[in-house]
Amino acid sequence: MSRLFLLCSIVFIFSCGGGDSTNTSNGEAATAGSSTSTTNTAAVAPVKKHYEASHEAPYCKLWVVKFAAEVDNPQDYKGLWFDLKTDGSFESGRYEEQTNDGTWSIEKETTIIKLQFNKQELIPSNWQIQGAGGKGRILWKGNVAGNRKGFQVMLEPENQRPSKQ
Repeated sequence: MSRLFLLCSIVFIFSCGGGDSTNTSNGEAATAGSSTSTTNTAAVAPVKKHYEASHEAPYCKLWVVKFAAEVDNPQDYKGLWFDLKTDGSFESGRYEEQTNDGTWSIEKETTIIKLQFNKQELIPSNWQIQGAGGKGRILWKGNVAGNRKGFQVMLEPENQRPSKQ
């Protein structure tokens, strides 16, 4: 009985491809005497991407500040833009010049955008978004932790950075 079990086990192992295969350092398995190989995709780490079904997808574009109200210094917002990328990174700047970058996310339940700047910035990093993004305007409101009640910044999507006229 044990010989029958051993024979069945060996047949099963070889029929599942466990025979003369060798692992290479790049995660591929090749059968001895064969020129074909199979890539082991389970070992590759997935890259973070925003899919169209994501709640963040409508915001992945270039946003330009058009108006700032009740802020400490309205001049800090003149010519300001944010280019929110699909991989969770962003670039920001004033007029044609990029001055900062970092990562961003939007909490689905609260619609709070969190900007993590790589360099110190004059404006707050947390805002509550009013508006769905898409093709129209959005309003960033400062009624959240790390920002002041009453701050409001209106942004519109653009195809290019604003020019200093």
